[in-house]
Amino acid sequence: MKMPRVNCRDCGRDVAAIPSGVGLWKIAQHDHPGKHRDFKGVLVSCRVSLRAVELADIHQLQLPEQSAEDEHPALF
Repeated sequence: MKMPRVNCRDCGRDVAAIPSGVGLWKIAQHDHPGKHRDFKGVLVSCRVSLRAVELADIHQLQLPEQSAEDEHPALF
């Protein structure tokens, strides 16, 4: 299944947009590139994780086309 995507306003990563009710979407929880853990070793999420996102900002993940000769489909 292709998940809708959104560019994070803080770190710029292309992350999933998750449904949050009828017609509402949120930025999926994700880590900030290069800052995965704090000084105690606890995982740190990007500060805009789980914040609301505008429908206009969401785009669809584009998977590469596969030819009939491909033996192994792309796995995600």
